[in-house]
Parts: sequence; C-alpha cells; structure tokens
Amino acid sequence: MLNILLTVLGGAFVTLSMIINGKLAEKIGGLKGTLINYITGLSFSLLLYIIIRSTGTAAPMTEININSIPIYAYLGGLLGVVVIVLSNKVIPKIPAIYSMVLIFVGQIVMGMVIDYFSFHKFSMGKFIGALFIILGIVYNFNVDKNVASSKEVEV
Repeated sequence: MLNILLTVLGGAFVTLSMIINGKLAEKIGGLKGTLINYITGLSFSLLLYIIIRSTGTAAPMTEININSIPIYAYLGGLLGVVVIVLSNKVIPKIPAIYSMVLIFVGQIVMGMVIDYFSFHKFSMGKFIGALFIILGIVYNFNVDKNVASSKEVEV
C-alpha cells in the first residue's frame, strides 16, 4: 500500500514539476529553464546524498565502479533533458490535464513497445485502453474548442 501511495505522490510531483518548469521556461526560455531545472536537481540530489550518507545508509561514492555501469544506463539523464526541453515548449501552450494525459499515453505506448521487443509480449487490452484515452482526449478537446468558440460568439 505504501508503494502505491508513494507512486501516486511521485506522479503528482511529476505533474507539478512540469508545470513549474513550463512557467519558468515562459519567463527565461526553454533551454535556460532546463538548465536551471537540472542545476537545482543536482544540488538537491547532492544535499540529499550527503544527508543520507551521514546516517551510514548510503554507500560512499568511492564504491561506485563507473566502468561496471552499462553505457545505456547513462541515457536516463540524456532522455531526462529531452523530456524537460519538450515539456518546457509544450506545457505552457496546452492545458495541464491534456499535457499529463498525453504524457501518460506516451508512457503506455512506450511501455508496450518495450514489452514487445524485450519480452515478446503484446497486450491488446493496453493497446485498446491507450486508444480509448486518445479518443477521449480528442473528443474532450473538440468539446472544449466548441464551448470556447460559442462563448466568443455570445460576447
């Protein structure tokens, strides 16, 4: 149960982080906003590591063998930068709910692709679910657009 709650909390923080980063990008630009995001994240990570390390529960940095880490593992940081840059460009332009649902759809689709190529599994249920979510977004977007245009006519 705790893991479920922590996952939901993490999802809420992802949403909040993306909205905050999008607002920052509007003020100073997407690349500068991304740089600020990563400098702040690195600073907090180092502080957190120092605090946890002082309790004796984290391994010292000298115990990390960089050569034993597969090259692809470093792509997480690179992909993180791409995610933040893209989010900084898009999120200020569309409502938060659409941003998050579309990100969720992207995650579902990528999860299906990874499952297919890694485990040779394809879930028709997940595919249909993702399709329903996409159709729901398109429908909701059109409803919102029609409501907005009818309000413009009334004024």
